[in-house]
Amino acid sequence: MQKKEILLKWLLVLAWTGLIFSFTLQTAETSSDVSSGLLMSLINGMRYVYPNIENVVDLDVMHTLLRSGAHFGLYFILGIFTANAVTSFFVRPLSVIGVSTGVSSFVGMLDEVTQYFVPGRAMMLSDIVIDGVGALFGSLFLVGILVFLKSTTGKGNECSDNYGG
Repeated sequence: MQKKEILLKWLLVLAWTGLIFSFTLQTAETSSDVSSGLLMSLINGMRYVYPNIENVVDLDVMHTLLRSGAHFGLYFILGIFTANAVTSFFVRPLSVIGVSTGVSSFVGMLDEVTQYFVPGRAMMLSDIVIDGVGALFGSLFLVGILVFLKSTTGKGNECSDNYGG
């Protein structure tokens, strides 16, 4: 694998990490406004199917689920990007999953520690767990694709020789 390709893979990880930290550095008010606005857009869209949606769902629960889903989704993608970069150095599926999940989970811990210092934000253990689970599933997803490609086509990236088939 060429150094340029390896560098690009890790730059993608850093760029995504930068996006995550851009959300982390938002004040509590800004963060809440963004997620509340998204929730209201979703609720308004659901009104076409359920006209009285506010009477059916608890908006506070939906807001919490949306924010937890955002954590999971951001770290799912980080897990994919990190696993892809880690394949530059590790070839065994379990090594790729372990290292990429560990690196991504470490980013999640730094993310939460950083939030502790942002006005109105708090460091939450539950968010660290959600981040880690998202990273694990993202890593599993990418490795699953590599295993599938290797087993069905004999192709994949150059490290996929150890991915089955």
